[in-house]
Amino acid sequence: MDRVFSKIDPKILLHVIHRKSDFVEARCELSSEDQYIQALCLIFNKGRNVPAHKHLETNRIVNLTQEVVIIIEGELEANYYDLDNSFIKKVILREGDCAVTFRGGHGFKALTDNTKLYEIKNGPYYGKEKDKVGI
Repeated sequence: MDRVFSKIDPKILLHVIHRKSDFVEARCELSSEDQYIQALCLIFNKGRNVPAHKHLETNRIVNLTQEVVIIIEGELEANYYDLDNSFIKKVILREGDCAVTFRGGHGFKALTDNTKLYEIKNGPYYGKEKDKVGI
């Protein structure tokens, strides 16, 4: 797993890249409990049971959008940026890879035709004009 920290403030975790090949532990936390996006990687063996449940409604104050990208098929070039919009690194994401952005910026470019991915963000989403700014 690759954890990318800010060069401006090295205590701030900006991005996490978890490769399909990183699955070695039964449970691996990709985010700390104080992040808006809670991401885990889990390995379930046959017969593993998660009891039926639902999550309670709570009042959460969310002032930042965080994002998860999971590659299903193909390849994606991911460019990651720091808090001041300066470029940090380029990563090639492949099938089964998961990338989480907590802070900082990112940009993506498909490297193969028909690249399939899931993009997951915390909401609500108020539209491009209120939620995004170019770098």
